[in-house]
Amino acid sequence: MGSFYRPPNGSANIRLSELEKSLHYICNKTRNNPNHTVMLGGDFNLGDIQWDSESVDPQSSHKSSSDKLVQLLRDHQLKQM
Repeated sequence: MGSFYRPPNGSANIRLSELEKSLHYICNKTRNNPNHTVMLGGDFNLGDIQWDSESVDPQSSHKSSSDKLVQLLRDHQLKQM
C-alpha cells in the first residue's frame, strides 16, 4: 500500500518518473508472489483523464504527463477506483 501526491504546480514528469521507479521496485519484490495486491492512493493533479476509456483530453495542458500516468498504470496492471 502506498500513497502519491503531486502538487498542482509540481513537475509531473519528474514525479511520475519517481513513481515508476517505486513501482518497478515493488514489481521486483513481488515477482514470486502471484497473489500480491498493490494499492496506491493519492492525488496526481492530472484531471483530464477519462478513466472509463483511459484516454486523455487532447486539449489538456498536461497531456504528456497524463498519457504517461495512464501508460504507467497499464504497465503495472493498476486500475482507477
